[in-house]
Amino acid sequence: MVDGPLVDAGDRGKAEHHAISLGKVGILIDHGMVGQWCCMQWSTTKVPTNRIANYTIQPEGVCPVSAIIFRTTRGKTICSDPDNGWTERAMKKVDEEKKKLQQNEDESTSDITPAASTMSKGRKGRKRQRQRSGRGKKRQNKRV
Repeated sequence: MVDGPLVDAGDRGKAEHHAISLGKVGILIDHGMVGQWCCMQWSTTKVPTNRIANYTIQPEGVCPVSAIIFRTTRGKTICSDPDNGWTERAMKKVDEEKKKLQQNEDESTSDITPAASTMSKGRKGRKRQRQRSGRGKKRQNKRV
């Protein structure tokens, strides 16, 4: 579902496909290049920020307006005015959540190396270690 018109940024001379979202004016136009969509205008829809999964910044140039394209956790797309206060707060919230996830991921994958023992083995410990390793034993040669 799309909230706010989107247009593919590709070749504008090819056939257009339109999809209108129910209850809202939303036009999705595909001009051929897969994966490159343009918001044609901004939407006034505001969802709770915890329902926003990600966003993309659409600069003006290839597309007719600059916009922030939000993707919700339910798969909805929202085209928002980049200068709108809600848009800025939503972007900040998404960035903070991504940063928290990245920090948690970094902490869980960090290498943990055990510290070396600082205690001396003492005389008996060294003797036992030599006995186990086979070093330090006097070799007895038996001749028959």
